[in-house]
Amino acid sequence: MSAPYSKETAEMIRAIREHSGMNLAEISEVAKGGADAGFPGFIYTSDCVKFYREHHDKIWDMLGDDAEEMGTTPIKMIGDFNRADMATTHDGLANLLAWYALERAAQDFTNL
Repeated sequence: MSAPYSKETAEMIRAIREHSGMNLAEISEVAKGGADAGFPGFIYTSDCVKFYREHHDKIWDMLGDDAEEMGTTPIKMIGDFNRADMATTHDGLANLLAWYALERAAQDFTNL
C-alpha cells in the first residue's frame, strides 16, 4: 500500500527526521501550530540555514510547484508568507524557506 502523500513529501519528511530527530507525531504537530512555534532542528537560524543549504533544490521545487498551482510566482508567494519580514537577509530567507518546507511537508503528511 502506498503512502497517501507524494514521493517528494516522503523524501522531505525523511530529510526533516534526519535533520531534527523528530518523530512522525512531532512532525504532525507542525501542521497544527506552524514551524515558528519551535521544533527541534528548526528553532535557531543556524539550524534552519543548514537544513536549507542541504535541501534548497527540493525546497525550491516544492515552492515552484505550489506557486504554479496557485497561479503565482515563488517570489510573490514568499512575499505573502506570514513571516515574510524575515526575508531581509540571506540567512533570514533561508530560515523562512526551511520553515516553509517543514510546514508544507507536515501538512501533506497529515493531509491538512
